[in-house]
Amino acid sequence: MMHSKPTWKFPEESQGVEGMGFDHPALTIFSGDRNTTLFRECLQNSLDAGVKGNEVTVEIKLEQLSAELFDPESLIEALNSSCKSDWNNDSGRSQFKEAIKLFKQRTIPTLSITDVNTIGAADEKTQGRKISPWQTMVKSSGFSQKFDGSLGSYGLGKHACFNVGPSRTVLYSTCYLNQSGGYSRRFLGRTILITHFKKNEQQHSYNGYLGNDCQALADDEIPQQFMMDTPGTKILIPGYRVHDIESEENWELRALNVAAENFFFAIIHGKLGLIIGENLVLTKDSIIEGGECWELIKSERTRNYIRIASETPKATTYIEGIGDIELRISVVNDDSISDRRALALVRSPGLKIADDPKSLGPVNRSMPKDWNPFVAIIACTPRKDEIDWMLKECEAPCHDSIALDHIRTAMNIQKHKDAAKIFKEFRSWIYDNIKEYAAPNRITVMPDTPVLKRLGLFIEDDIQGERLKLSDLRPVDRAPRESIYSNNNQNSDEPTEIDSEDGEENFIPLDEESNGGTRPGTDVSEGKTKVIMKKRYETEAIFVPIYDENGKKLTHKLRAHFTLPARLKDEELIFEFLSIGEDEKGYRPTIRFIECKDVSLRSKQNIFYVPKSLCEENKRLSVDISLNEAIGTSTFNLRHIIQTKGEGRL
Repeated sequence: MMHSKPTWKFPEESQGVEGMGFDHPALTIFSGDRNTTLFRECLQNSLDAGVKGNEVTVEIKLEQLSAELFDPESLIEALNSSCKSDWNNDSGRSQFKEAIKLFKQRTIPTLSITDVNTIGAADEKTQGRKISPWQTMVKSSGFSQKFDGSLGSYGLGKHACFNVGPSRTVLYSTCYLNQSGGYSRRFLGRTILITHFKKNEQQHSYNGYLGNDCQALADDEIPQQFMMDTPGTKILIPGYRVHDIESEENWELRALNVAAENFFFAIIHGKLGLIIGENLVLTKDSIIEGGECWELIKSERTRNYIRIASETPKATTYIEGIGDIELRISVVNDDSISDRRALALVRSPGLKIADDPKSLGPVNRSMPKDWNPFVAIIACTPRKDEIDWMLKECEAPCHDSIALDHIRTAMNIQKHKDAAKIFKEFRSWIYDNIKEYAAPNRITVMPDTPVLKRLGLFIEDDIQGERLKLSDLRPVDRAPRESIYSNNNQNSDEPTEIDSEDGEENFIPLDEESNGGTRPGTDVSEGKTKVIMKKRYETEAIFVPIYDENGKKLTHKLRAHFTLPARLKDEELIFEFLSIGEDEKGYRPTIRFIECKDVSLRSKQNIFYVPKSLCEENKRLSVDISLNEAIGTSTFNLRHIIQTKGEGRL
């Protein structure tokens, strides 16, 4: 049979059919970082279609194809009609005009993404289904036939490909092993424009198909340039922008970094390999430190993940609904490291689902700030004939977060409860095992910005003991008069010599050169010192909430009224701000900034300095304190420290 020339067709619709504007819902989901979502979704689909036991290989290249292959006249006609349609807007008209110019050229820059060692997309209806996997891929939205542990299930990922070209056009070609034992091939193009009208005012669909009267071309009908010779799937995107508006890097580096960042685990474990452009080959050998692609990876966090991805797991477990879980972790005893909490959740067969705290809701379980910096990977793999249904149900459409809020079976109360129970067990196992390696050999008291937020592990809190948040502290309208910090010599003016076994006071210095105070909750500061200083005094501070101009209570801010000590000479006056737990221990919130109408104050960690020039008899001072966490119904205390001259410094 001779090859056929595919043509575009936009089905006619009756006037009563709902129209579609430029902002197609499924496209909007992936309109953020378009290149990231493009490569992420395509590689994820290739992994889902992989043949078990074989490495999936994906070739990504840019080629110039003759415009005649795309039936440019018919497409330009539809683009012109879309520009004139009342369903369009200024953004759509501008983009479609760019597409018209593109298809008037002789050749079209086209990005092709081709996978091998995959099963392809069969155009055969099996198991009593009326829709084949091929039809699901090219003619559906919000529907998927992926089951049994696949990464995709929403049926939306395919739309990421339409966002990176001005005409919103994608061509599909596949080869698969048919039920007779031979190879079958299919080809179809699809464009997503808007509802538009031809000259006769007939309404036409926003969906257009490049084929034979909206149907796929089969086998020998397919033009040679689009033909697949071996099982797999090819996606072609005409008009792909070689130069990214948002960055200066070329498309090859964009593809490499997206692949490394999101699929490092699959690559390291030999489940995915990539050929990008003419010269880049991304494999388990080239991606590791010292490999030819190592220096091209921009993210230091990704490099850290790659370093430990091939190591033997430090802890393993099994949780029904998730599968086998492995923890790989590397801990560094260095407080100067900026990336202190790198924690990636990886779903089989190797896609990183989450390690970004952005756009995730409130969480409960925190990892204390004085834990040592660590890099950790949590890899989850369902067992044979099982499904990791909890992760699948709770995964976002963009495959970038896990949360109970994502469960689509919201009316299934029992399933929601079951998922919540699994979440609880999962997050506890993660916390306890990371603690085994990262926690220092001392009691920890101050929680940091929640790290498990990156995994979306947030449900009701049942944490007690050493992990404490301000929102967990008991309410009281003023600081306690008696606390563990009260001393029996508050009225004494006699200096006390401090020369402890460690030579240190439990105090965080404000000096910029000192490293003290980087570990809230410790009993000592770094380095030995001998100082002469007076006792710490309770200030009888009163704390009140602050409201905005609309009468809304501010969640991270409060006002403290307190009395300053009088007649200071050469001393420095330092105030230490504490939250008091039900165990009567002091915990150190972190002050973001502090404001006072009388004077400019400087602060660091949970302390601030007050100039001695303000210290007059019975003078009351008011300061507004902003914290880095919600205040809730916490109990606070404020005490001052009068430091005199002495050896060394605190």
